[in-house]
Amino acid sequence: MGDSDVLDLRSLDRDVARAVGQVEEWRSGLNDDPGTRSQEDPFDGVRRVSAKSTRDALLAYEPSDSERLLRDSLLRWTAALVQTRIGLADDVAFALEANAPRGRFEGEETKLVSWREAWRRLVAARTVAETRLWLDAAGDAAPSIAALNRTRASRRLEVARRLGAPHPWALLLSALRLRATITAKALADIIHILRAISARAAHALVMAARAELRSAGPRVVEFARTRWSPFGGDRRRGMPFGRSLVAGLLFTSGFWFGLVVGLTVMIR
Repeated sequence: MGDSDVLDLRSLDRDVARAVGQVEEWRSGLNDDPGTRSQEDPFDGVRRVSAKSTRDALLAYEPSDSERLLRDSLLRWTAALVQTRIGLADDVAFALEANAPRGRFEGEETKLVSWREAWRRLVAARTVAETRLWLDAAGDAAPSIAALNRTRASRRLEVARRLGAPHPWALLLSALRLRATITAKALADIIHILRAISARAAHALVMAARAELRSAGPRVVEFARTRWSPFGGDRRRGMPFGRSLVAGLLFTSGFWFGLVVGLTVMIR
């Protein structure tokens, strides 16, 4: 493959998107029909996106400022697709084994079931006893599944090391760090804005709330002393319904407002 093919980043990006779609479609049918799907190549026509040479060329390429983000994204995608292509045989082996009838279900009718079927039936079980039977059946088929998973993990680790990473997840950590940095910066900007707003507005709001509460305080006391009736205003002479309700609401809201202002001061 020539470097001119690789360095057309937008063309490579389109091929990556096509390959991801083909792999997802292939995997969705693999569990239901592993025998047929095992004969298909999900990278047909776009195999270059899953080649180590493509990733090596991307690493050697010096992008412009406008191309840097795309180049870095393609580095992560090609690494993931290299892992996927090399792991296709493991995916097929897992699907075939998961559908093989190796678990013994000892219900009303004893029969052999697959690991996948046992787990599906376990979820739909209606009694504890039936759940245990399906769990035992899944356990019978589990050793071979576990062995395949160990092989798959070992292969992924070896591929990652050949790509220059100590672990498969290390190939994605740069993206995760970037997202965490962007999120942290956005959060810091929001806190800064809130602090600026609270610094200007908190004093005025506190003063207004204090004045309102000072004027409402005597009315609240009078309201409680006159034993307001919810059906006909005050039983004895005192504040009318509307003013007494407003005073009570202001008294309650003042507590919460003070709590918010206190928290804002502590944040600062």
